[in-house]
Amino acid sequence: MRTLLFLCIIVHFYGAQSIRVCKTAIDYATGINCYENKDDTRNITEVISSRGYNVEEHFLTTDDGYEILVERLYSKVTKTNPVLIGHGIMMNGEGFVSQGNKSLGFVLADAGYDVWLISFRGLKYSNKGKIPNSEYRYWNFTFHEMAIYDLKVALNLVSTTTNQKVIYMGYSLGTHVGFAYGSLFPQETEEKIAGLMMLSPIVYYINAKTFAQFLRPFLPLLTIIDKFVFHGHIFDFLPETFKFCTLGGVLTMNICHGLVGIIVGFDYQQIDYETYPLFFKKVPDTICLKNLKHELQIGKSVRFAQYDYGTSLNMEYYNQPDPPLYNLTNIPVPVSMWLGLNDWISTVESAKKTQSQLQPKNRCKINIITLKSWMHLDILEAKDVIPLFFNDLLKETEKIAEGSCTSE
Repeated sequence: MRTLLFLCIIVHFYGAQSIRVCKTAIDYATGINCYENKDDTRNITEVISSRGYNVEEHFLTTDDGYEILVERLYSKVTKTNPVLIGHGIMMNGEGFVSQGNKSLGFVLADAGYDVWLISFRGLKYSNKGKIPNSEYRYWNFTFHEMAIYDLKVALNLVSTTTNQKVIYMGYSLGTHVGFAYGSLFPQETEEKIAGLMMLSPIVYYINAKTFAQFLRPFLPLLTIIDKFVFHGHIFDFLPETFKFCTLGGVLTMNICHGLVGIIVGFDYQQIDYETYPLFFKKVPDTICLKNLKHELQIGKSVRFAQYDYGTSLNMEYYNQPDPPLYNLTNIPVPVSMWLGLNDWISTVESAKKTQSQLQPKNRCKINIITLKSWMHLDILEAKDVIPLFFNDLLKETEKIAEGSCTSE
């Protein structure tokens, strides 16, 4: 107990300090090529502005009373279609501007796109609403509500502001949100979205190796603790805990990479030591337990369905014993998917099953990153993310904007 308390004190103290980073692993030992990363103390708007991009904050209120942040960034816009990016679980929109010039948000802006970053409900930039987030009932949502409320209001903003169809890029959880939205609102999707670009896509979890699946037996206990002890904030400790990963330089970064790897996969050769400390300190955010349950339900049932409340409550909510499926055939626009072979969450088998359920005309190529060690988080942290991934992604983005895509 004393050790844990001591660690928490160190992490809390260190969390207030700026991060000193070095360009390579060896530099951490020699002290050469090291500097203070000022992004450490900046919020998402300040990070974007400090790099010379135009930036706008848009706080939107959803139809069910949640306040979310949609961040706009751009330089010289030369592309017709804006890009809206939906983030993964346990992160927010800041993850797409946290890797310096190699961040997806900046890469797209440099290519001439009008970029919009959504932070879904419940996170540090989107944690307000008609119900205080300190109350347990605030956390009564999954990616379903993110789709029908958060993404919906964000798309309305972007399409109305730009008067153009939007390219939606979803990453991990953000793909679940995009697939759910497209299946539930096909007419609006056709009117407002040029195409769906799914990065590390998740619909099913076929052959997933993630350690997270072993949490399933503990969900009843976690639910009780979450409700009566933490009032919905059971996972708030995670962002603070991850700051430990920056305390010991290369050693703690590699230890934490290994711990995270049992959930998402390992790729030690792509660790970017210059940006990794900022990733661990700034990117992690909280998780809604109900959303985690929803994901685990899909993994167990291999059904892309709405939240399963149990037979009796399903009859009350859905008027049927099983939760309704998200019908992927309803999606009326091209769907492009991108993933790596060492991704322990998003698998090729799952992507193929997803692709088979789309309309044939909208089945774009399943793009496999050439590096065999590429894992789930590499889109956010890989040192060679631009040549290995983003260069090809930009080419496909142009095709999606034209209403087509690379076919198999």
